[in-house]
Order: sequence, then C-alpha cells, then structure tokens
Amino acid sequence: MFASAFVFVPLLAFAAMTLYIVLVFAAHYFLTLVECTAQGQREFQWPGDSFFEWLIKPIHLVWIGGMWVLPAILVSGAIGRGTSPYLGMALAAVAFAVLFPFGALSAFMANSVWMPFHPKAIALIFAKPLLSIKFYLIGISACVLGIGGGFLAMFSREIGYLGSFVGGVMVSLAWFVYACALGRLLYAMTYVPPAPRKKRKKRKKKDLATRSVELAEPEPEVPHWEKPKPAWNQDADDSPYLAREAEVVMKDAVPDVVRPKETEMKLLTKDAPPPPPGNPFADAFMPMTQSETMRNAILLAIMVMIQSGLVRMLIEMNPR
Repeated sequence: MFASAFVFVPLLAFAAMTLYIVLVFAAHYFLTLVECTAQGQREFQWPGDSFFEWLIKPIHLVWIGGMWVLPAILVSGAIGRGTSPYLGMALAAVAFAVLFPFGALSAFMANSVWMPFHPKAIALIFAKPLLSIKFYLIGISACVLGIGGGFLAMFSREIGYLGSFVGGVMVSLAWFVYACALGRLLYAMTYVPPAPRKKRKKRKKKDLATRSVELAEPEPEVPHWEKPKPAWNQDADDSPYLAREAEVVMKDAVPDVVRPKETEMKLLTKDAPPPPPGNPFADAFMPMTQSETMRNAILLAIMVMIQSGLVRMLIEMNPR
C-alpha cells in the first residue's frame, strides 16, 4: 500500500503536466485548422509560431467550448435519465455538438475569442438550414467518435492497453475532422447577407420662419488679422505666418516593397468577389491530405495514447 502511494503521487503530478502539454498541441492544431479553413483555403502552410505562443491557446479554446459543456451535460442528463452511461455520454456529445457552433460563430463575428455568445449566431445557423444540417451530421459523428475513442482509450477493460492505441487514433481523427468542418461552416456563413436596415422616418417639414432663417445669406467672414484687437490684449500680433515650400528628397524605391500585393491589385481592378460556395464541405478535408497535417495528426494521436496510458496506470495504482 505504501509503495503504491509513493509511486502514485509523482505519477499523478507528471500526468497533470503532460495533460496540459497535450491540450496545448491540440488547441493549436484545432484553432489553426478552423482559422485557415474559415478563409476558404484548401491547402495552407502551418504557421511557424514558437511553442511559447501556443501556451494561451488552450485557455481560448476552453473558454469558447467550456461555456457549452454544462448545458450539454444538463440536456443529456434530462433526456437520458436512468439509461446506461454509454448512452448518456453519446447524448452529451450530441448536445455539445449542437451547442458549440453557436459559441464559435459568436467569437468569429466579434473577432474575439472572449465572446461566448452573440444573438446573431442563432440567425446565421438558421439562415442556411441545409448547410447547417450537413455540418451537424459531420460534427455530431465526429463528437461521438471522439468521446467514444476517449472512453475506449482510458477506461475499456476488455482490450486493455490496446484501447489506448485505438482510442488515440479515434480521438485525433475526430479532432481534425471537426475542426475542418467547423471552419468550412464559418466560411459559408460569411456569404449570408446582412439583415435589411430599417427605413428612417421622414422628418417633418419645418415652418417657413425657420426655413427663411436657414436660407438667409450668411454674413461675410472677416479675416482674423482685420478683426479688432481684444481690449485685454492690445499688443497681440495678428500678422499671418509665411510657410516655406516642402523640400522633396528623391530616393530609389525598392521594387519588392513598392509592388502591390495580389489582394490590393484585385481592389484596384475592382474584380468581382468570389461566388458563394455551393457545397463548402466538398473539399473541407483537403488540408488533412497534406503531409504536414497528417504528421500533426499522428503526433496528436501518439500524445493521446501516452496520456491515456498514464491515466490507466493511475486507475490501477489508486491506493484507495
């Protein structure tokens, strides 16, 4: 008992540290995929940010998603009361998959990750019902796959530590699929036209006396140097100052700096904007075919396997 507790405490601290590292990598991959696919990119270069710039990303993601975890648990508990725990987990995953896009759309519209909910997000979801249904089919399937993989990786007793391997692959795949689908949903929502503005009420016609005052010719303005000096400052010098011409210094411009960008040239030529996507989910998962994206998915799967293995060891060595 004492030897088990002696190993359990350091292992618990090590598992807590590695858990945050896994969350840092997972949040970086998720937010990067969402941002790039929300811009309509089929292929993109992963940013070369330093690891220290990733440390705050789990806080952003937990803030956006954590606001909807409790409502999802309450809804699943109310619907699946008295059922098996597996069905309760599936209902929680479905409820979270339904509610989380509202938080993501709110942060996307406000250009701030700290905006958990915006009323316009509901209108955007219902603006394109067929598109939203397609996303929910993909998103709910990914959430069920990810939660099922997490349960298989940490708590399955039938297949033992082999569940950590299978569950890690399922969690990583579901994580990347959901990120691509969510980014494409945000990309399609940018083409939703804004609500029509309310017409302003016509102002009442003013009476003739007020209009005659407005139409009267204004008095000619007297230059300041011709105005009488104030009594309290008779020595004030009101003569205007003369400004010299600006000196022009000619320098050779660097061609690479002067050359306008492609986006600037499109604005100058007034090209028509790209048409709205007919089926944004047709190529939503193209980034996952890139070698760097696949490498990141494999790395995340390995990290989930190691973390789930540590959780299994903690469960087996629990001194209680």
